[in-house]
Amino acid sequence: MSVLLGAAVTCSLFAVLHPQGLPVVFGIVGIALAFTFMREWRDTLAPSIVARGINNGVVTVGLILLLTG
Repeated sequence: MSVLLGAAVTCSLFAVLHPQGLPVVFGIVGIALAFTFMREWRDTLAPSIVARGINNGVVTVGLILLLTG
């Protein structure tokens, strides 16, 4: 239970402090929770780091296509 509470508080703070603003807070909390539970499940940061890189890559490519399209 303490891991769940700690994850919820940490991920919420992480999301609120992100520069994208309040409209995307719940999405960022969800992604951060997924990365946190990946780390707990696998007991290593590697899967979370890879998932974060894939997420950032997809968002970057999407923005490039949106802005150049």
